[in-house]
Amino acid sequence: MEETIKRLNEITERLNTVQNANTHNLRVILEHLPFVVAQFDKDYRHTFINRRVSEELGISPEQIVGKTNRELGMPDEVCDTWEAGIKRTFESREIQKVVIKYEDGRVWDTTMIPERTNGSVRSVITITSRVHTG
Repeated sequence: MEETIKRLNEITERLNTVQNANTHNLRVILEHLPFVVAQFDKDYRHTFINRRVSEELGISPEQIVGKTNRELGMPDEVCDTWEAGIKRTFESREIQKVVIKYEDGRVWDTTMIPERTNGSVRSVITITSRVHTG
């Protein structure tokens, strides 16, 4: 019995090490992508961002996570388009494409991906790239 417990502890420790390595590797990949990557809940709050979000907005991740785009001071037209896309993604459970246009000429192409859990959408993951610089 003692040997079995010892063996189970060793297996658990190895699994934790692998999981930690995988989490680290995923974070490294996300931080080095040339895209803005974020995750949103049903209330349009950021629940995850990669460093590109912070760089584009010019504020720290701690100032972004937990807030909506409106709370971050983005233009109403941008927020309306963004929120409509997130809402469609939650409701349809399908990938949505959204183009965000700023008054200064910047254009962003966004893919909104539903994170599905047990048949329902838990969050929306967005991958955004700049199409045109104003």
